[in-house]
Order: sequence, then structure tokens, then C-alpha cells
Amino acid sequence: MLPNPAAGTVSGGATAALPNWPDIHEPAAELAGIVWEESAARIGQSAVASPFLHTFDPTAPDSVAFVVGADAGSIFYHRRTPGQIIHLDIFHEVGEVDHTRVAAWARQALGLTPYGESLADQVDVQTGTGGGRVSGSLRFGKKISLRRAHMNHVHLAAKLDRGQSDALLWLVAAAEAAVIESGLQIRQVQRLERQVATPGENQDLSPYSSPTDSMLREDSAHRLDEEQMMQSAMEISDELGGVDEMRRALQEIAALEELRATGSINRMPPPPGWDDVVEKLVSEHLAKRDGRRVVLTDKGWELHDFLMLKSKEIEMQFRRLLRKAPGIKPPRDRASFSEPRASRPGKAWGTRPMTLPAGEWLHDIALPETIAAALARYPYELSVVPEDLRTYKDRSKRSADVCLLIDASASMAGKRIRAAKYLAQHLLLASREKIAVAVFQEGSVKIEVPFTRKLSLVQAGLARVQPMGLTPLAEGLIQAAEFIKEARSRKPLLLLITDGIPTVPKWTLNPLEDALQAASMLERARMRFGCIGLQPNKTFLQALSRRAHGTLYVVDELEKKTLASIANRERHRP
Repeated sequence: MLPNPAAGTVSGGATAALPNWPDIHEPAAELAGIVWEESAARIGQSAVASPFLHTFDPTAPDSVAFVVGADAGSIFYHRRTPGQIIHLDIFHEVGEVDHTRVAAWARQALGLTPYGESLADQVDVQTGTGGGRVSGSLRFGKKISLRRAHMNHVHLAAKLDRGQSDALLWLVAAAEAAVIESGLQIRQVQRLERQVATPGENQDLSPYSSPTDSMLREDSAHRLDEEQMMQSAMEISDELGGVDEMRRALQEIAALEELRATGSINRMPPPPGWDDVVEKLVSEHLAKRDGRRVVLTDKGWELHDFLMLKSKEIEMQFRRLLRKAPGIKPPRDRASFSEPRASRPGKAWGTRPMTLPAGEWLHDIALPETIAAALARYPYELSVVPEDLRTYKDRSKRSADVCLLIDASASMAGKRIRAAKYLAQHLLLASREKIAVAVFQEGSVKIEVPFTRKLSLVQAGLARVQPMGLTPLAEGLIQAAEFIKEARSRKPLLLLITDGIPTVPKWTLNPLEDALQAASMLERARMRFGCIGLQPNKTFLQALSRRAHGTLYVVDELEKKTLASIANRERHRP
């Protein structure tokens, strides 16, 4: 007996272990001839090995068919050359076999072969609990339809040649050990039937499709599938305001579906406050409604698994998307209540050549001035060095650190709060300035994100923002102003995003008057102030912005690209 990778004793006293086969070359050679020349073979009592697709009829559990012409490598992995992938199924009574235990046994078994445990990179597993590459994370294959399709057998797929056929024997032994460890009975396969695939017939393998960390796929097909999934992930992330929002929605629905499948809960309503998210997932065929329940479709499960597989790549792609300035103009309904900046002789605002300050980005090169500087330094030969560079810089614009003051009252739930969160990430990635986020709701104000340039801090702070309660605007203005003053931020801009009017007072019984009084305090502190609000509240917001000597933008709805366009304009306002 070989040592068990972990405790192998199960109820009834059965102990799982691998057999000790000192010399299996002769039976392995015979097996290779059957599998590679006669198309399929039974291994022991429970297993079927072939390079083809296997089918079975639940009403005849002792019979398994292999479909000649339906190459497993082509169907499962889009491989162009047939016969490269061996399909191995080990049958058992209906129940769950832990795929991580199958993988553990398989790694140990392959370590006994001349090829070593590294061969595990070329083996995939799937059972009723999940799957993935035997040497990988084993976090895949969680789709309900995929797991249900493997409740009566352990599926293995391996890239082997004829000289490695002894590995099939060890893989069968490993799978049977995991089945025994699970307390299930091995199911005997008594008949092996040969079927022929109909030319031009497409096999419906939608229950089996799922992103995975497999190394068995053809590179071109793999890239094509990844590009399609990446495009879908970007579109959904952009619509929902971020990768985190998409991930949270899919994982929440998946978790509820898992609980229902295991009988932990009977009802499965949509996640609270995500009605519009659910509608988006349904419209993209990632989820579907089943009465009062919402469940992921096969496409939804594929995207769910793809997020786990390619989380870093998706984040990087979405960052590139966030950096892009929106291609829309700010709304025309804009009013500025700030006093015009007084100009001084010799300091007029405009575009003019200047020396590139140390550490700053290079703007448009002022070519005549750069050449003149180089010739003045060395008049006999044109040789430009960094100190000679002159750049055009628009002095009518100035950048600023931004503190977003976000209304997080209950009415901001859904698209509005996601648009505000999108804006915070966009400003951080599209500029070189620091971003802070303060939120006000119910009776409190929280600085969720202090001034920072770290995207991870911004995303962590935004994840904590959940709309609820009333609108304490006066308190929000006062505390945000105090925070900015204490932070000693460079040229700070306080940008208010709100969809309503204040409902919580601070000093009196009138929340509107208190908010106007707080705005007057901003003006006395000479703090730059901007406000983005909705059309129905225009009259009050005009009064608020006038008191703060700020700028008001009135919009029909708080949409992410509109907010980004306004914020970029306001950030550079003279």
C-alpha cells in the first residue's frame, strides 16, 4: 500500500489507497494498442478510456458508448489534430466526489510514473463538486449544469501519447481511490458500445462548457474565446460602473443558487437593491428569471468562472477603459457664481512656451524655443538635451486635487451611486492629482477615502458605500470642508454629487436653510466648489451654489460619462 495523501478512512472502515504495481509495462502496452488502434477500452470495472466522446443512458447504467468521429480533443478543447486527448471516465453511484481529492490522488499517482508529477499539468478533472487542471487552483467547473452532469462519474482528460499509456492505469487507480474515500460505490461498466457520429452533426455540450485553467486547449481557439469573454466582461463592467460591481452581482447570484441547490434555502430572490443590475444581466443573457428567483445562465456561469481565471487581466483592461475621457460634452445647463479672476500685467492667461518643470509631463513641444535654447547653449552644432526642452502649456487651465462629496441617501441606490463610484475611479486614473471621497447619509458623514493616488484604497472605500437613509447635506458640506483644510490639499476642489435636497437639519429645524448656511461658510473659506444635481432641484441648487460662489451643473440624470465630462471640465476650470 502507498501512503494516502490525506486521511483515507471512510464510514464502514473502507480505506482508499493506490495499488503497488511494480511492473505494468506489458499491460500498458496492450492498453495502448486498444485505445489508440481500436478506439476505446475498459480499464478495470469502472473506467472507459478513448480519444472520443462518451455517452450513456441513465436507464441503462451498465452500458457506455464511445462516439467514433466525435474527437474529445476537438470537442472539448478545439484542437485541430484528432487523437491527442484521451477521454477517461470513471463511473460510480450517484453522489459527490470531491474533485480536489481526485487531483491529490492523481498527483501522487503520476509521481510514481517515469514522467513525474509534472504530467499533472496535462490532465484536467471534473466531478460533481467542480474541476480544473489537476495541478491548478481547482476553482473551476462550478456551474450547476456542469456539476450535475458529473454526479455519476469522474471525468479526466489527458494529453498523452502511446508511450505514456501506463499513466492511464495510475489515473484510474487515483480516481477510484477518491470515490472510495467519498463513501460511494464503484459502478461496473459491463458493456462498451460503438457509435458513429453523423457527419456535420454538432454535439450539444453547453452543459459542459466553462472557462478553465486547462493547458490542453489549442492556442488560437483559447485566444479567441478569451477575447470574446474579455469583451463581454468589459461591456458589462462599463455598464455597471466597475469590475467589482459585476463580480459582486455574479457571485451573489451564484451563492444564492448554490444555497438553493443544497437545500439550505427554498427561495432565492434577487440581491437587494440590484434590480437594475439583474435586468442588465438578464438582457445580456447572463441571468434569467425563474418565478421569483434569479439564476445564472450557462453564459453567466462562464463569465463567473472567467472572472476568477482572469481577474488581474480584466482589472487592467478596465483601468484602460476608465482612463479614457468620455466623448461627450458637459450639459449646457451650467451656471458659475464665482467671481472672475483678476488678471495682472505680464501674467495673462493663455498658451505660452515655458521650460519643462522637473518631474512634470511633457506637453506639446515648443519647437522654435527648444532649438533656440539648444543653439544658445552650443551655437556650433544642434544637439538637444533635456534641459533645452520647451513646452506649450495652457496656463488657462489648472489641475486640482478633488474631494468628491457624494450623497449616499436611499434615493441614490442603483445606477446613480454606481455612476458616482465610476467617477471616483476615472478621476484617479485620468489625472495625476489625488482623489478623496466623502459620503453623507442618514445622520452621519464618513471620509471613506482620504486623499490618495492608490486605486486599491479608492476601490476598498467605494465598496463600503451602500445607499440608505436621509440626506444630511449641511453636515456633509461642513465636515468635507474641515477634512480638506486639515489635509492641506493642493488647490482642492470640493465636488458635490446629489440627486435631491437636504432632509436632515444641522443647526435649526430647516434643513434647506442649514445647507445654505454651510455653503456660505465654504465661500468665506475661499474653497473651490462645484455641484452636480438633478433638474427638479434646480432652484435650491442654484441658491446653494450662489452662496458657495461655486459652479452648478444641472443634469436630467446622474450618468457616469456625464459626471466624468463635468468633473474633468471643473477640475481644470480657471
